[in-house]
Amino acid sequence: MAPTIGRQWRGGPQDYAALCDYCDVRYLRSQLRKQANGRLACIGPGTNGCGAGLDEVSLDKINADIMRHRRKPTKHAGGRFDRLRTSFEDIFGATLIEYWDARKGIEPTSLGLIDAWVGQKRFATLVPVQWGPPQKVRFWESRAEFGGRPGVELLRDEELWMPGRQLLLDPGARPYIAMVGTFGADSQAGIRLSGMVAGVEQTTAQIHRYREFTASPTEMASSYRLSGSATEFLRIPQAAIGSAGAAQLMALDATKTLEFRAGPAKVLSSVDEATHWLVDNLTVWWGAVLTLIVIADGPTKAQIAEFENYVRSFAVRLP
Repeated sequence: MAPTIGRQWRGGPQDYAALCDYCDVRYLRSQLRKQANGRLACIGPGTNGCGAGLDEVSLDKINADIMRHRRKPTKHAGGRFDRLRTSFEDIFGATLIEYWDARKGIEPTSLGLIDAWVGQKRFATLVPVQWGPPQKVRFWESRAEFGGRPGVELLRDEELWMPGRQLLLDPGARPYIAMVGTFGADSQAGIRLSGMVAGVEQTTAQIHRYREFTASPTEMASSYRLSGSATEFLRIPQAAIGSAGAAQLMALDATKTLEFRAGPAKVLSSVDEATHWLVDNLTVWWGAVLTLIVIADGPTKAQIAEFENYVRSFAVRLP
């Protein structure tokens, strides 16, 4: 009799009723599966299907196995750094002498004019030189030419200079001088670094727009004072630079052989000399809208290249 009854049970004599640990419904043991976490879960036709998929213990084991055999990622796929440096202190390090950034060091008046532009390294202050009223150095909170960065505009016959004189470069320096701005076609826009030598103001280096005669083509020019009374001049025609209204990087590099850059063009010289006099004054001439001026002493070519790459974000034209 017992074997007959046993053959009528679904799972045979070993099958019995049990609860699913998830839905609390009573099933035959053969309709429940024991999971890795020790719980019974219903599975198959006629059940709630609580046992479909994997439990947390099984998933943890699979994840652990994947992590154990996964190839470890490398921090860098070549190179040594994982971020772009976006401050001039980081880029130039100890070689940075001073910089004037239109985003900092300016408190415009209610009329949008400025009384001072303060440097961010040594706090050297540039102030307007008024050749005649009214004062005409204007602050712009945003300029499309610089990708939305602010700018300082010097209208006709206006200049900025350092009235208190502050040491910028010692004799024997190897300067890198750069400015980013737009330069009016009829302007005298530029910067001049100078110092007092035997009571006389002597120019050490300058970058500016140049036109020798009224009818001659406009050029961007640079000059660098050599030993004695000699001066090295480097010039680039406006046609090689592009539109006067476009943002440009103008830079004079005397770290090694003298090099002058104006926008996408550059010219080299055979001169390889350090400065011969101290520099304690900076003058900014009229006709430009500037967003940045930088002075460094002896930066490496790598630092200069990184700086020039960074100023591309100012909408500056570079090769």
